[in-house]
Amino acid sequence: MRKLFVCVLVAMLGCFSPEEGERHTAPIVSGDGEISILSLNVAGLPDFLTDEDNPRDRLGSISLEANSYIFVGYQEDFYYHWYLDQTATAPEMVRGSIHTRLSDVWSWLSSSGLTTMSRWKQSSSSFHAYSTCHGYLWNSNDCWVPKGVLCASYYSSRGIVVDLCNTHLEAGGSSQDRLARAGQIAEYRKALPKSVKDIPYLLIEVGDFNMRSKDSFMHELTWGKDIVVSHEKDFIMVTSNEHLDVTMVRGGMATQFEGLSDHSAVELVLRLVPHSSAFR
Repeated sequence: MRKLFVCVLVAMLGCFSPEEGERHTAPIVSGDGEISILSLNVAGLPDFLTDEDNPRDRLGSISLEANSYIFVGYQEDFYYHWYLDQTATAPEMVRGSIHTRLSDVWSWLSSSGLTTMSRWKQSSSSFHAYSTCHGYLWNSNDCWVPKGVLCASYYSSRGIVVDLCNTHLEAGGSSQDRLARAGQIAEYRKALPKSVKDIPYLLIEVGDFNMRSKDSFMHELTWGKDIVVSHEKDFIMVTSNEHLDVTMVRGGMATQFEGLSDHSAVELVLRLVPHSSAFR
């Protein structure tokens, strides 16, 4: 976000410009046997802050590609949500937002930029806004919007429960940024739902963590996870309980989104095998 806000505030032009190219949408992975997960920072700040020519077309293309997934987590879905929503086919969608003093001036500033979607039935959702941040005019400008963690619970026809948690942590590399990010990580951990013990259960964590895998904070977050896939600072992590066997079919960059954002998309396809004893 730092680059985007600084462009308008100090007149630095030449921010992200999307590339054009042919798109290839993968077939939808459906049912309980295999699920597909997508995480993407969509770079959805207003064009008057980013000097971008066609964010509406770009986000519309993202939405069409995202229809290929069972679970989707977006970050920076701020100003152009309608263009993501109008072509989305997933029946369940939830966004994270709270009222702030800044949102009285611009309503979109009430949004955390976090959106989750799924083809599974949703039973509940919650949003926690982080209490710490660093920077309004400099240092990644993360205090303009209420960053936090958005969690939603879903269930399948076979009795599998999935909690999908989506977050976007403090950006920047200064000592103050890192201190703010450490505080957010502590809040993030507390906000994660507890594992369900008596039925097949899967926790999916997605987001722009603004840390690479070698960062000590990120290493702590990935410790003990069943499966972790990442690219740069974007991650998908999964943890199952003893009633569900989880195998990675494929994971990594989702190349069909290249040129549609200033972040690369991360995808993960899992094979789920619930234990029959869980239903006795």
